[in-house]
Amino acid sequence: MQKDATNLFRINIIVYFTLLIPVVYSQTTNLRFPTYNPVADTIINAGQLNSFFDKLHQLEADSSTQTIHIVHIGDSHIQADFLTGKLRRMLQNRFGNAGRGLMFPLRITKTNEARDYRTSTSDSWQWQSIRKRNRTFEPGVAGISLLSCSTDISEFSISVKNTDSVDNNSNVFKLICRNDADSLMAFIIDRNTQNRALIGFAGDTCYTANLSTGTTDFSVKTIGKVLIDGVIGLNNQKGICYHSIGINGAHYADYNAAPVFFNEMKFLNPDLILVSLGTNEGVSSRNSAQYMTNEAGKFISTLRRNGINAPIAILTPFANYRGRKPNPNLSIVSSGLVEASVKNDVACIHMFNISGGTQSASVWRSKGLLSNDRIHYKIAGYEMQAEFIYNTLLKSYLKYVNN
Repeated sequence: MQKDATNLFRINIIVYFTLLIPVVYSQTTNLRFPTYNPVADTIINAGQLNSFFDKLHQLEADSSTQTIHIVHIGDSHIQADFLTGKLRRMLQNRFGNAGRGLMFPLRITKTNEARDYRTSTSDSWQWQSIRKRNRTFEPGVAGISLLSCSTDISEFSISVKNTDSVDNNSNVFKLICRNDADSLMAFIIDRNTQNRALIGFAGDTCYTANLSTGTTDFSVKTIGKVLIDGVIGLNNQKGICYHSIGINGAHYADYNAAPVFFNEMKFLNPDLILVSLGTNEGVSSRNSAQYMTNEAGKFISTLRRNGINAPIAILTPFANYRGRKPNPNLSIVSSGLVEASVKNDVACIHMFNISGGTQSASVWRSKGLLSNDRIHYKIAGYEMQAEFIYNTLLKSYLKYVNN
């Protein structure tokens, strides 16, 4: 009896002190890749992301409806949405899905678009992107904009797919556009039920329309000459809304020369801005580290001048090839971007170093993850890159929570 009482006392003591220990969130994300550098796997200026991490923590701890908006800006590696699509799903599966986010009918402009939605039209449109010189109108927040050719009725449709247990139904839509007369209007139409929501233009450039039920198949019908800058799909649910903006061939300088892009960023309500640029600058050996520091600095300062005070994280590029050898220029580009983050008090996720540096390109290639041009990646390669980014973000977030 005395032995049993002693054991019971020990058990009670263990339970008591266990309850005093704060909950420690799991640190493991099971990232496995031959060139992964765990020593480099940290965020430079991580403290700049504390307000974002705090919102994530509140999102996990609080049952009330909250939406966190992440905006990811880049070039062709982002336009295809293979990387950002995977990252979007991983974050939404952990923190909740607040909607598909920004969509743009890129297919209408004769280029590729995200694989989780498809757009179409039978009407005529003009378009301008940040990559085009001598523009007739300025592109907006998607880096590209459409102008209806008709003064009467124009329409395009977007059909969204549900993927990896993420429901992309939306019942709240935000139309970002510019119009030339207050009397014009637009409709958001559920193509399955024909339910519609009227938007009466009143001089603003971001309009909210609510449908009675969610849909993944909708159209935007405009009356009059209207510039379309993008459509945001939301669902009134708690979680992450992940906006992806990518333009093939884009450089920091292209975005820096697009004032409306920065002016409209406020419509995305960013809580975190991720910037994945630098690969195209790395094609040329003439772009110095100082040049990258200056261009990234302009990008950051223009966001700030436009009232965007959200945390910013610069992502250095993943390795690729220049000709038949791993590209040494990306090391120079990356060092300039790191310096820009330090000078401008923003975070930097040094993916170039974390994923193994210049020579890691040969490993990506040996595993069949690089495309034939050796600059872009195959879908599996981009999805592995998403795991790298998710791993680094989650590790830093968990460290913040546990401290």
